Amino acid sequence: MGISKSKEVLLNSSMQNKILFILILIQIHCAVLTSQDKSISLAGIRDKVTITIDTWGVCHIMASNEEDMFYAQGWNAARDRLFQFEVWRLQASGTAASVLGEKELKRDIGARLLDVYKRQVLLEYLSIAPIEV
Repeated sequence: MGISKSKEVLLNSSMQNKILFILILIQIHCAVLTSQDKSISLAGIRDKVTITIDTWGVCHIMASNEEDMFYAQGWNAARDRLFQFEVWRLQASGTAASVLGEKELKRDIGARLLDVYKRQVLLEYLSIAPIEV
Protein backbone atom coordinates (compact mmCIF):
# COMPACT_ATOMS: atom_id res chain seq x y z
CA MET A 1 0.00 0.00 0.00
CA GLY A 2 1.30 3.43 -0.92
CA ILE A 3 0.77 6.71 0.82
CA SER A 4 -2.19 8.58 -0.57
CA LYS A 5 -1.45 11.80 -2.46
CA SER A 6 -3.06 14.04 0.19
CA LYS A 7 -1.12 12.32 2.99
CA GLU A 8 2.11 12.71 1.01
CA VAL A 9 1.47 16.43 0.49
CA LEU A 10 0.67 16.81 4.22
CA LEU A 11 3.92 15.12 5.20
CA ASN A 12 5.94 17.27 2.78
CA SER A 13 4.24 20.42 4.07
CA SER A 14 4.89 19.34 7.66
CA MET A 15 8.57 18.73 6.90
CA GLN A 16 8.87 22.14 5.23
CA ASN A 17 7.28 23.76 8.29
CA LYS A 18 9.74 21.99 10.58
CA ILE A 19 12.74 23.06 8.53
CA LEU A 20 11.54 26.66 8.28
CA PHE A 21 10.80 26.77 12.01
CA ILE A 22 14.26 25.47 12.92
CA LEU A 23 16.05 27.81 10.48
CA ILE A 24 14.26 30.87 11.84
CA LEU A 25 15.10 29.94 15.42
CA ILE A 26 18.74 29.28 14.54
CA GLN A 27 19.02 32.65 12.81
CA ILE A 28 17.46 34.49 15.77
CA HIS A 29 19.66 32.62 18.24
CA CYS A 30 22.84 33.35 16.24
CA ALA A 31 21.93 37.04 15.95
CA VAL A 32 21.50 37.24 19.71
CA LEU A 33 24.71 35.35 20.46
CA THR A 34 26.75 37.70 18.28
CA SER A 35 25.39 40.68 20.21
CA GLN A 36 26.20 39.36 23.71
CA ASP A 37 29.22 41.61 24.27
CA LYS A 38 27.56 44.70 22.83
CA SER A 39 25.36 47.37 24.25
CA ILE A 40 21.79 47.26 22.95
CA SER A 41 18.73 49.43 23.47
CA LEU A 42 15.36 47.93 24.28
CA ALA A 43 12.03 49.72 24.32
CA GLY A 44 10.57 49.48 27.80
CA ILE A 45 13.83 49.90 29.74
CA ARG A 46 14.08 53.21 31.63
CA ASP A 47 17.56 53.03 33.20
CA LYS A 48 20.76 51.14 32.48
CA VAL A 49 20.58 47.37 32.94
CA THR A 50 23.62 45.11 32.85
CA ILE A 51 23.49 41.38 32.19
CA THR A 52 26.73 39.54 32.84
CA ILE A 53 27.36 35.84 32.34
CA ASP A 54 29.87 34.24 34.69
CA THR A 55 32.24 31.38 33.87
CA TRP A 56 29.53 28.80 34.73
CA GLY A 57 27.03 30.35 32.34
CA VAL A 58 24.88 31.90 35.09
CA CYS A 59 23.36 35.26 34.17
CA HIS A 60 23.52 38.10 36.68
CA ILE A 61 21.20 41.07 36.11
CA MET A 62 21.96 44.46 37.61
CA ALA A 63 19.28 47.15 37.40
CA SER A 64 18.35 50.29 39.32
CA ASN A 65 14.65 49.40 39.56
CA GLU A 66 12.49 46.28 39.73
CA GLU A 67 10.58 46.88 36.49
CA ASP A 68 13.76 47.07 34.42
CA MET A 69 15.19 44.04 36.23
CA PHE A 70 12.13 41.89 35.50
CA TYR A 71 11.98 43.13 31.90
CA ALA A 72 15.65 42.22 31.43
CA GLN A 73 15.05 38.84 33.07
CA GLY A 74 12.25 38.08 30.60
CA TRP A 75 14.33 39.28 27.67
CA ASN A 76 17.28 37.17 28.80
CA ALA A 77 15.11 34.07 29.26
CA ALA A 78 13.66 34.52 25.78
CA ARG A 79 17.17 34.99 24.37
CA ASP A 80 18.38 31.75 25.95
CA ARG A 81 15.25 29.61 25.61
CA LEU A 82 13.22 30.95 22.69
CA PHE A 83 12.90 27.52 21.09
CA GLN A 84 11.57 25.98 24.31
CA PHE A 85 9.06 28.80 24.80
CA GLU A 86 7.80 28.42 21.24
CA VAL A 87 7.38 24.66 21.59
CA TRP A 88 5.46 25.18 24.86
CA ARG A 89 3.22 27.76 23.15
CA LEU A 90 2.50 25.36 20.29
CA GLN A 91 1.73 22.53 22.70
CA ALA A 92 -0.54 24.66 24.90
CA SER A 93 -2.49 25.98 21.93
CA GLY A 94 -2.90 22.52 20.39
CA THR A 95 -0.95 23.37 17.24
CA ALA A 96 2.34 21.53 17.78
CA ALA A 97 1.57 18.88 15.14
CA SER A 98 1.58 21.54 12.43
CA VAL A 99 5.29 22.09 13.06
CA LEU A 100 6.57 19.00 14.88
CA GLY A 101 4.67 16.38 12.92
CA GLU A 102 2.01 13.74 13.33
CA LYS A 103 3.47 12.31 16.55
CA GLU A 104 2.20 15.43 18.37
CA LEU A 105 -1.38 14.98 17.16
CA LYS A 106 -2.67 13.22 20.30
CA ARG A 107 -1.19 15.95 22.51
CA ASP A 108 -2.82 18.63 20.32
CA ILE A 109 -6.21 16.95 20.58
CA GLY A 110 -5.83 16.74 24.35
CA ALA A 111 -4.78 20.40 24.62
CA ARG A 112 -7.74 21.54 22.54
CA LEU A 113 -10.16 19.42 24.54
CA LEU A 114 -8.75 20.82 27.78
CA ASP A 115 -9.15 24.35 26.42
CA VAL A 116 -12.82 23.68 25.59
CA TYR A 117 -13.31 22.23 29.09
CA LYS A 118 -11.65 25.26 30.75
CA ARG A 119 -13.88 27.63 28.76
CA GLN A 120 -16.99 25.69 29.75
CA VAL A 121 -16.03 25.76 33.44
CA LEU A 122 -15.39 29.50 33.21
CA LEU A 123 -18.77 30.11 31.55
CA GLU A 124 -20.52 28.10 34.24
CA TYR A 125 -18.67 29.99 36.96
CA LEU A 126 -19.56 33.33 35.41
CA SER A 127 -23.21 32.34 35.18
CA ILE A 128 -23.24 31.58 38.92
CA ALA A 129 -21.10 34.51 40.10
CA PRO A 130 -20.98 37.24 37.45
CA ILE A 131 -18.11 39.69 37.63
CA GLU A 132 -19.20 43.18 38.70
CA VAL A 133 -17.63 46.00 36.79
